[in-house]
Amino acid sequence: MPEYWSGAPTLTFRRAGADIASVGFAAKRAADSITAIAGTTLTGAFAGAVDGFQGPVGGLAFLVTAQDGVHTVEVAQLTAAAAVLREPLPRAVVITGALPASLVWRWFSAPIPAAVTASETGTTPTDWRCEYTANDGGFGARTGQRCGGLIHVTAEKFSTGVGSEKLRYFFADLPRATPGDLSFAGPLEMARAELVAYVRYKLTESLSGRREDDIIGTDEGFQLAHARLAAAEILRADRRSAESVEALRTQAFAAADQALATVSWYDPTGSGEGENGTPAARPALLASGSRLPARADTAPNPFGYRLGTRRG
Repeated sequence: MPEYWSGAPTLTFRRAGADIASVGFAAKRAADSITAIAGTTLTGAFAGAVDGFQGPVGGLAFLVTAQDGVHTVEVAQLTAAAAVLREPLPRAVVITGALPASLVWRWFSAPIPAAVTASETGTTPTDWRCEYTANDGGFGARTGQRCGGLIHVTAEKFSTGVGSEKLRYFFADLPRATPGDLSFAGPLEMARAELVAYVRYKLTESLSGRREDDIIGTDEGFQLAHARLAAAEILRADRRSAESVEALRTQAFAAADQALATVSWYDPTGSGEGENGTPAARPALLASGSRLPARADTAPNPFGYRLGTRRG
């Protein structure tokens, strides 16, 4: 959720101009009671599992105080007795046994209805919107708030299989974001999103009718592209030379082009047709560093292809 809420948020899916399903959200973790604060350390009783509820994704929460409003925080470390914030609060707040606070986690889940997942969306996405009542901690509520976006329903999500361990294998001397922090989750996700956008653009440019989800992303070229984009982002954040960052990015896109030249289509049914349609009889290969064939020259599938029934 982008801001603190009250009541139960709802998730609605819309296709072809009409709502097709609506479900309610459920919190992944109940709010924790906070009884004291010292610097960046919140003291309280934290019931339940702590794994996964820390860091730039799982650790996002709202600190709701008795008299100092609501603060958006990130929990860097969570134990059974304390939560350590990534950064100090912007101003002093009072949290005591008589004036406790609540740590309300921003993790939610909702089952996607069968009406949404019954068929793949192909190149036309499904709209989703989340509706909720915003609440700033007792100083007023704003009804009718919403956020939303688009989703694609596919048999498999595009994934290169590159995580922190493989990134460290490729680039052993990468700097750490903080001392002792061995996770590159943020840069890796940013790199994956950029790689997906690049591949999606190339597929759209070719009029192939394909999406990145049709591709077996664990081919070495996509792994190299993902790792190099992540390394470039890490070096950029570490304020390394612009030339080094740009060289990595150039190499990353070259690796992606090479992978697209002999792309492997995901074939979940073993039909020999890939996930979305029959491959063209005339494959058009993409040479390293070149662009995809011009639209006027493309067959329905402009790539050479290999088929696979599983990834990884």
